[in-house]
Amino acid sequence: MYKRFAVLLFCLTCCVPNKKQDPSVLKVFSKPMELKLVGPFALLNGSENIEKKRQNSDSWQTGELTLQSGSTLPVSLKIRGNSSIDECTFRKLKLKWDKASSEMNPLGVESNRLKIGTHCQKVAGPTKVLGNELSTLRENFLLQLYALISDVSLKSAAAQIKYVETLDKKELGSFFALLKEDEEEFALRKNLSSVTPEESSKIEHYSQASLASLILFQSLAGNTDWRIAGLGGEPFGPPGAWNIEVYRNASSENGTKGLVGVPSDLDLARTITALDNTALRPSHWIGKPLSDLSIQSSAVFSMEMLLRNLNSMPAEAILQAISNFRAIELGDSATF
Repeated sequence: MYKRFAVLLFCLTCCVPNKKQDPSVLKVFSKPMELKLVGPFALLNGSENIEKKRQNSDSWQTGELTLQSGSTLPVSLKIRGNSSIDECTFRKLKLKWDKASSEMNPLGVESNRLKIGTHCQKVAGPTKVLGNELSTLRENFLLQLYALISDVSLKSAAAQIKYVETLDKKELGSFFALLKEDEEEFALRKNLSSVTPEESSKIEHYSQASLASLILFQSLAGNTDWRIAGLGGEPFGPPGAWNIEVYRNASSENGTKGLVGVPSDLDLARTITALDNTALRPSHWIGKPLSDLSIQSSAVFSMEMLLRNLNSMPAEAILQAISNFRAIELGDSATF
């Protein structure tokens, strides 16, 4: 009964503005930074390289990243992704550069690696991903939202990247993109250690606060594309965690409640894929019934997943997570 009351309280408190927000809470989000990336994109997205990627035999290619300051950084780049490999014609990217230039990371962290969520440009036919720039901005919104309720979260930022083909120096266009911290570099920065798939499957070894924040967040995002062995959205997939990075605090030992889960991939969340351009404008939804809106499926998935995973969240952890959600304050420049 107490847990059901907590769920109702969560729904009410997330919808009603908190008039006594902590002024120290960061406001989100900053204006997207402007970058330029030169690379062999025709080669990277070509069928031959895609096949090499499937066999894990693709190689790093040479490129150059121009930062907002005007400084240039020689980089190596590859394509990455799971479903996006088949569903996008302009795939996600990962970059690396010389460690001596780690301070030049546009995310403001000491790291010589960076992940880029691109505008995708969907292939013909029905696909799961949202194949335009909105997906990158919305995923950044979700990642930064999680960063406001958890200190164990990946650093992210929105950017507008001008892509230039290496061979003919042709500009391919300027598109919004998601900049995301590399997970291995993140673990080093936070003094965390990775765990085995078997260990990540043991729900009893997780921090209760981490589980509560994770489940509430994924439910709020309408994201079912994640899993921790029997917990989460997808009931199938590889053993261990799916689209969740699992770490152990350096001070914790095996078998203790020291595991934390970190959202790492949100591009199939309903709040990203189920909303169209017009659904974000008040003129589209004011005075209209819920059945006319794109968010209905997102709300249904959110509530179903929240209720299904409720037993893994002690009431105390739920209330603390709710308190963290209520402390969020959006800035005037929030971008979806």
